[in-house]
Amino acid sequence: MMKKHEIIGLFLLMIVSTFYSLSMPETTVDKIENDLKIVISVEGKYNQELTFDRVPTIEEVFKKLKVENVYGFDNKTVLATRTVFYSVPRMT
Repeated sequence: MMKKHEIIGLFLLMIVSTFYSLSMPETTVDKIENDLKIVISVEGKYNQELTFDRVPTIEEVFKKLKVENVYGFDNKTVLATRTVFYSVPRMT
């Protein structure tokens, strides 16, 4: 059987643990939201890494690359996670 001081110690530990677990996640979530950076790797002809503060559209990517959208992509398309676009050279 547990002694009286062991029961009180266990009870205090549970209370402190509960308060700690309730207060900790908010700080972590705030830090994660504030440090949001989107990195896009452009390979091939342009071979660059572009950094954005939010999820970019195709138009914003082309502006940062200083390239016109000659590939016919919809400029208002918002890039999803792990989006891959392939440009096929035009036959002339």
